[in-house]
Amino acid sequence: MDLDSTYKTLRNGAEVLALQTAVQKNRALEEVAKALDAERAKIIAANKTDIENARAGGMKETLVDRLSLDDRRIDSIIESLRTVILQNDPIGEETAGWKTPNGLTIRQVRVPLGVAAIIYESRPNVTVDAFCLAYKSGNAILLRGSSSAYNSNRAIVSIIQDALSKTEDGVPDAIALVEPDSEGHNDVQQILNAVGKIDVVLPRGSARLIKTVVENARVPVIETGSGVCHLYVDESASLEMAVKIAENAKIQRPGVCNAIECILVNRRIAEKFLPLLKERFAGRVQLRADDFCYSVLAKPEVPEYLLHATEDDYGFEFLDYIC
Repeated sequence: MDLDSTYKTLRNGAEVLALQTAVQKNRALEEVAKALDAERAKIIAANKTDIENARAGGMKETLVDRLSLDDRRIDSIIESLRTVILQNDPIGEETAGWKTPNGLTIRQVRVPLGVAAIIYESRPNVTVDAFCLAYKSGNAILLRGSSSAYNSNRAIVSIIQDALSKTEDGVPDAIALVEPDSEGHNDVQQILNAVGKIDVVLPRGSARLIKTVVENARVPVIETGSGVCHLYVDESASLEMAVKIAENAKIQRPGVCNAIECILVNRRIAEKFLPLLKERFAGRVQLRADDFCYSVLAKPEVPEYLLHATEDDYGFEFLDYIC
C-alpha cells in the first residue's frame, strides 16, 4: 500500500472537511448510517470470513466474540453514529477569550487537528466509531485495524466511502483503511514516523499496543487507557446488587475493553460478599484471589476454579472468563 499517496489524499479530504458546516457533516453522516443499514448483509458476510479465519488460527472464543458482528450489533453501531450526529459541532466554538491592555482581542477557538490515525485491535465497530467522531470534528482519519478484522473493516469502509461519494458535500477522501502488511508491522512504524503527514495518532487496544505507539511515535500521540477495569464493593453497598453488577460486567462480554478484570472488596464485608460472588460465578469464571480472599472463598472446600493470585495478575487485561 502506498501510504504517502494515502496521506496526500487524506490531507486533501481534511482541508475540504474543515470548511464544512455542521449541517453538511450531519447530512453526510446520516447517509452513511442509512448505507450501513442497507448493506448489513455485505458486512455480515465479510465478518463471517474473519470469524472463520480467526477460529482456524486458534483465536479463543472470547476474542472471536469481540470480533463478531450480527444484526443487533450493527443496530448498535448505527445508533452510536446517530448519537454523534446529535452532538453539538465543536468546530468554531470559542472556549476562551480576553482583551489585552492595548486593545488586542485574543480568542481561543476549536479547529480540526487535520489528519488523524487510529491504530486499534479487532473490534470492527471501532471502525465506524473512529470515522464518525473524526468526521464530525472536521478531521480525516486513517484506520489501521488488526488483520483479523480486515475483511469486516474493508467492507465497512467501502460502504462509508460509497455513501460519502453519493452524498452532496460528502468527503470520501476523509477516510482510508490501511491494508494488512505482509512484512509484519512495518506500516505501523511508517504511520508513527509520518511527521508532517499525520497530525495525531490514537492507539486503542491493549497496554502493549499503547506502550508500543507511545514509545515509538515521532508524531503527536493521544494516549488512551488500556481497559483494565475494576469494580469496588464498599461496606455500604447492596451486596446482591454488587453481585449482579459483577456478573454483568464480567460475564456478558468478557472480551470487550469495559469488562471488569479485578474486583476490590472492602475487608469489612468480604466474608459476606465473597460467598455470594462465588455462588454466582461458580464454574463460569476463574477466580484468582489474594491470601485473605482465598481463605474466604476456599470454605468449606477449595473449588477447582479458585487460584492464588500472583503479582502479574493485577493490572492485567484477561479478556476472558478470569477475574
